[in-house]
Amino acid sequence: PDEALAAGAAAVEAQLLRLGMPGRVEPIPGSPGAYRTRYDVTRPGRVTVLIPNKDHSEDLARCLESLYRNAGWDDLEVLVLENNSTQAETFACYGRAQQQYPNCRVLTYKGGFNFSAINNFGARHATGAHLLLLNNDIQVETPGFVRELLSYSQRPDVGAVGAKLFYPDGTIQHAGVFIGLGGSAGHSHKGHPRDSGGDMYRLATTQNMCAVTGACLMVKKELLPEVYLKVIEAKRMLESGRAKTVNEAVKKAN
Repeated sequence: PDEALAAGAAAVEAQLLRLGMPGRVEPIPGSPGAYRTRYDVTRPGRVTVLIPNKDHSEDLARCLESLYRNAGWDDLEVLVLENNSTQAETFACYGRAQQQYPNCRVLTYKGGFNFSAINNFGARHATGAHLLLLNNDIQVETPGFVRELLSYSQRPDVGAVGAKLFYPDGTIQHAGVFIGLGGSAGHSHKGHPRDSGGDMYRLATTQNMCAVTGACLMVKKELLPEVYLKVIEAKRMLESGRAKTVNEAVKKAN
């Protein structure tokens, strides 16, 4: 009944008040008894988006357009990290992007492809207090997604924040990483239908995970040296007491 759902939301909001964590609580449609918390951003600051890129100008153009359309956060810096592109259209795309989008710059990383090294290079040039690592083939679907990620990244107990990612056919690609799944590590609920709530609503609710993918990951800049982009080393951050949060409300398709 609606009265029971409202009472549940009120109970969660009362707990937020006791903890001094301002936000609002919403029942999740289709998942009775589960709730979504929209935390207020109490520590606002610049977010720098790092997008490694080699050619694939059409993918990059779609990524940038969807990013700026749905970010929901004005204090945004975007660094496209060029790495060994050869196509003339790629560099034409870079020129258009820097003219079209505010605070968008292209930086050149010299050397072979190394995902961690490229992002560390970008981080050295970033002016934001929070970094959003983003693959160039991701299309952002959820309005306000940067603000939503930031509302978790601002918390001192959160080390990294990820998102639910979909394959082009709408099935789940990533909803957090379990250490030990399949013998080493694996993505939670991979291949499930887009609208599935998952086991015990795990696809419908924001939750702590062992690790999240670097394809879409927000982290405080000061913590980047602690965030290993290879899943096998994610256990170190787990043992540090910092959570890796997968935010179900931030949806992307690549």
